[in-house]
Amino acid sequence: MFKRVADWFYMTPQERVGSAVLMILLLVVILGKTVVAVYNSSKDQETAENFIRALQLPEQTNASKSTGSYKTKSMNDRSDVEVIEEFYVFNPNHASESELQTLGLPKDLSRRVIAYKESGGVFYKPEDVLRIYGMDTTWWKTAKRFMTFSLISDDVPKAPSLEYQHFDPNTLSYQDAKSMGFSEWQFEQLKAYRSRKPLTEPEDINLVYGLDPYLLSQLVPYVRIDSRFREHINLNEADTTRLKHMDGVGSYFAKQIVGLRDMLGAFPSHDVLWAIPKMDSLRFYSIRSQSVCEAESYIQLSINKDDVETLASHPFISFSLAREIVEFRENFRPFISVDELKELSLFPINRKHTILPYIIID
Repeated sequence: MFKRVADWFYMTPQERVGSAVLMILLLVVILGKTVVAVYNSSKDQETAENFIRALQLPEQTNASKSTGSYKTKSMNDRSDVEVIEEFYVFNPNHASESELQTLGLPKDLSRRVIAYKESGGVFYKPEDVLRIYGMDTTWWKTAKRFMTFSLISDDVPKAPSLEYQHFDPNTLSYQDAKSMGFSEWQFEQLKAYRSRKPLTEPEDINLVYGLDPYLLSQLVPYVRIDSRFREHINLNEADTTRLKHMDGVGSYFAKQIVGLRDMLGAFPSHDVLWAIPKMDSLRFYSIRSQSVCEAESYIQLSINKDDVETLASHPFISFSLAREIVEFRENFRPFISVDELKELSLFPINRKHTILPYIIID
């Protein structure tokens, strides 16, 4: 009987190896299911705790700092020592100076926030905090996630609806400035600045003390400087970007002006601009009122002394015209005036503005 049972369980060496592998696989499957069950249980518990904290977070007050807090490195720590600050839900309209410092805001900035509120300032949204001069944007990016404005009391005025419009900061009135978000103090800073010197470029408004970055980002696209306040641009030095600051000059005319200047070396007068295609009188006189043509030197050709090769070096004087100029003065008489060139048969009358300003009579 025993021999019969032993024969029934008899396995070859290959079968023994296969059985061992099968048993190992079964053991791995059983252990794996156990590990997964334990992991899912701990994960579910962690998810539930996070969900409960998320529900409790909006109900936190400034006084409850022990629960639902968020720890982060201090934004003002400049050393190698890691300092941990706790963030919690807070209302910047109600937070005291000490509370702001607890949240990691520097002492001087905390005082500015309090001074802003004492002067009647109100925060309606996280971006309003950037109105504080010198605000630490690194701190703000973290703190804004914990700011709440739902607890603003009824006696706080509602946020005014801002009306942005094109304006010249040199002539802006207080009423218009107020409608675009200026406080009375900020408007006084603008008046103080423009009393010293006018704002000549839209970007100059960034130089006014006390205008916060958020307000500036909203205002700059609407700034329009009247031509009488603008600094006159030197056409012989300005690049295309600078030229486009003038009224009536876009990318096309800016490139045309620079290209013509590179060809001629410099502009002795505004009359040369008439050579630019599509130039009309309205645009010409607008550019002339906003610019000057100042050059240390430029090419001047003497039609009574220079030879054919020298005269032909001008980009708009052909070799044939240069030879006709020399033949005229040698066979008839010297030129008496520059305008006599227009009587020559080969003179391109459509190029007079790019030729005559560079001609002299010796």
